[in-house]
Amino acid sequence: MPKRSRVLVVDDDRDVLDALADMIPEGVLALKADNVFDALQIIQTQSLDAVLLDISLGQSNGLALLAKLRSKHISVPIVMMSGNATKENALTALHLGAHDLIEKPIRQDYFDRQLPKVIAAGQGRRHIKSELESVTALIGDAAPGELDFVKDYLSLLEARRAFKAD
Repeated sequence: MPKRSRVLVVDDDRDVLDALADMIPEGVLALKADNVFDALQIIQTQSLDAVLLDISLGQSNGLALLAKLRSKHISVPIVMMSGNATKENALTALHLGAHDLIEKPIRQDYFDRQLPKVIAAGQGRRHIKSELESVTALIGDAAPGELDFVKDYLSLLEARRAFKAD
């Protein structure tokens, strides 16, 4: 039985947070966090397929959280959201590895068209990580970087599967 997809929505405005979570398609579990601390806890303890992360989080900053996640090699696809995205924020988000940057208010058609693609990317990344862990368990401890060719190969296979699915 396939696992239920999970998407974390992070926004400090409770009304916006609830509205965005309600827009998540049926069959996808929407988790919610209204601050960086709670978001980080969920990201580190849950298996997620995607994160929708507001750039402005009250006293904190979604871009800083994105940078922290990437420095910890957490590769879940992150879609940055902003009510007033600047070119600088967009470039920073993409440079830090954001999957996408979208402007609020977010239209339902984004969720209907794009979110399934983001979720599929997250599932592919989880699959690659699982396969890499299996290979590591089979061959034992390797020096960092020695398994990069396996990761590259698995990424290529997953990209081919995704391409054929579109």
